[in-house]
Amino acid sequence: MAIYRILVIMKLKAPLIIILLFTCICTSYAQDYKKNIEKRFDEFYNLIARNNIEQAVEYIPDSFFTVIPKAQMIVALKSVMNNKELDYKILDYKILEIKDAKLIDKNYYAVLTYTSNIAMKFRQVDSLETTEKKKQRLGLLKLSLANTFGTDNVKLDEATNFFMITARKKSCGVSADGLNGWKFVNIESRQRLLLDKVLPKEIVETL
Repeated sequence: MAIYRILVIMKLKAPLIIILLFTCICTSYAQDYKKNIEKRFDEFYNLIARNNIEQAVEYIPDSFFTVIPKAQMIVALKSVMNNKELDYKILDYKILEIKDAKLIDKNYYAVLTYTSNIAMKFRQVDSLETTEKKKQRLGLLKLSLANTFGTDNVKLDEATNFFMITARKKSCGVSADGLNGWKFVNIESRQRLLLDKVLPKEIVETL
C-alpha cells in the first residue's frame, strides 16, 4: 500500500514538475535574450556616442537600408554629430523596460524604452554681442527644447550655456533567432512612414 501511495503521489506531481521545469526554462530564456539585447544596445549606443558611425550602422537591420542606403545613413548621422552650429554630446543612458519579444514572420521583435542624456550648446549664442541678447536667445531655445522633451527634462547650465537634456526614447530590437545578433531601429514619432516600411504593422501600432 505504501508503494502504491508513493506511485500515486508521483503521478499527481509529475505534471506539476513538468510545468515548473518549463517555467524555469522560459524564465531563463527570457533573461538570456534580454541580457543580450542590453549588451548589444550598449555597444550600439556607445558607438554612436563616440561618433564611430561606420561601426554603429552594423547594428541596424539590413531591411532598413532597402529604404535608406547605408552610405546615405552614414552621411546623415555624421552630419548630426558634426554639426558646425552645435556642440552635441551624447552622454549616458538607462534602459527602463524591454518588452517581451514577438515572433512575426521570420524575425523576433522587442521594443525597449530608455532615457538618453544629451548635452547641447548652440554656438551662435556665443557670437551675440550683448549679455541681454544671449539671455533672450537662450530663453527662446529653452522653450523650444522644453516643448520637444518636456519642461522637467531640459536644464540650462548658465556657466557654459550647455543645455542638459534627458530624452525618453524607444528602439526596436530585431533578431533572426530571438536570442543573438540583435540590431536596432530607433523610433522617432516624426518618422512614421519610414517605420511602416521597416517594421511589422503589429509593432508599429503599439508604439
